[in-house]
Amino acid sequence: NICKSCYFHLQALKHIRSVLTDDMALSVAVALVQSRLDYANSLLYHTSARNIHKLQRVQNMASRLVLRDNSPSAAALAQLHWLPINKRIEFKLATITYKLLQYQQPSYLRSLIHHDASTRLRSSALQKLHQPFVRTAIGERAFSCAAPAIWNSIPLPIRSAPSIELFKRHLKTLYFTALTS
Repeated sequence: NICKSCYFHLQALKHIRSVLTDDMALSVAVALVQSRLDYANSLLYHTSARNIHKLQRVQNMASRLVLRDNSPSAAALAQLHWLPINKRIEFKLATITYKLLQYQQPSYLRSLIHHDASTRLRSSALQKLHQPFVRTAIGERAFSCAAPAIWNSIPLPIRSAPSIELFKRHLKTLYFTALTS
């Protein structure tokens, strides 16, 4: 349903693209397509590669339409500073986790994550989260398991950023450098 809705809006954008400036086309694509791709995308963590591929094709089409370019999709995404779908999902989960740890919001998720209490690893100084053991793939997708997995993979200087804006900026930079290397 997400892809279907996005393709509908991309077709409409395609019809009016010739009369839009590049900035206007970017704004429309972000408002109509990227917002749909980002809405509740944290639920898509560890979803099938097939689903990710479908969503990635939508984003690639949007980037090519905005740039009026048929260059490789990775270059188009980099030029627009758009993270690929799988990294956008991780970015969203990491941002939610940061807000949860810094501001205790959203409160309904607070009971799902805990700091790692292991004194042997000194993980409290590393600000690591306890990652519960799960036996199933569905269990790995749960917020209580996914958030610590992503959070613990982020370097400490980024995790200890003093503001959400700095956290997002440094995390996005980290993800972009990982893609290019």
